[in-house]
Amino acid sequence: MIKCVGNLSIKRKLLLTLIFPSVISLLFASLFLILLEITEFQKNTRDDLSTLATIIGNRSTAALSFPDFGVETANENLGVLNTLPEVQSACLYDAHGAVFC
Repeated sequence: MIKCVGNLSIKRKLLLTLIFPSVISLLFASLFLILLEITEFQKNTRDDLSTLATIIGNRSTAALSFPDFGVETANENLGVLNTLPEVQSACLYDAHGAVFC
C-alpha cells in the first residue's frame, strides 16, 4: 500500500490526503447520526407506550371498579390496543391477580 502511494504523483498524493480524511469523517458522522436516530426512536416509542399505558390504566380502573359495566369497558379499552402495531399483548388483572374478563 505504501509503495502504491509512493509511486503516485504529488497531485494524486494531495488529492488522496484530502479525500481519505473526508470519507472517514463522513462515515463517522453518518454512523453517529444513525445511532442518534435509533435512540431517539426508542425513546419516543417508550414514551408513547408509557403514556398509553397510563391512559388505559386510568380508564380500566372504572372497568374493574364496576363489574356490571366492566367487561364491555375493558374490552373497549383493550380493543384500542389491537390497532397499534407496537403493542404485542395486553390484559387486565383484577385485585386477586386473575385475568379480568
